[in-house]
Amino acid sequence: MDRIVELIREVNSAVNGVVWGVLMLILLVGAGIYLSVRTGSVQFRRFCLMLKETAGKIFQRGPRAEGDITPFQAPNVTMGGTMGVLARQFLRGKPYTPPPRMSGTSAGRALADR
Repeated sequence: MDRIVELIREVNSAVNGVVWGVLMLILLVGAGIYLSVRTGSVQFRRFCLMLKETAGKIFQRGPRAEGDITPFQAPNVTMGGTMGVLARQFLRGKPYTPPPRMSGTSAGRALADR
């Protein structure tokens, strides 16, 4: 049993060395810089708008259109749906594998159950 645990530790250490190595960190930072340049640094230019549309609407009072959900409800609904799909697949004994190009849509989740 100790040999298996030691083997798992060695494999984990080797994988961590590749995943969190200097090359991967350089690639991640490089991709971030590249995308910032290509999009014109939209994450900085529209920062105030982003705060107003997300965090600012949490405290906003007033009438909402029928069917609107709050910014707090949106991620909760998303996580609830994801956990429900994963739990259903787990209980069926099947791994959840969404079809390509449709993985983030409800149609993709529906097709994955077939």
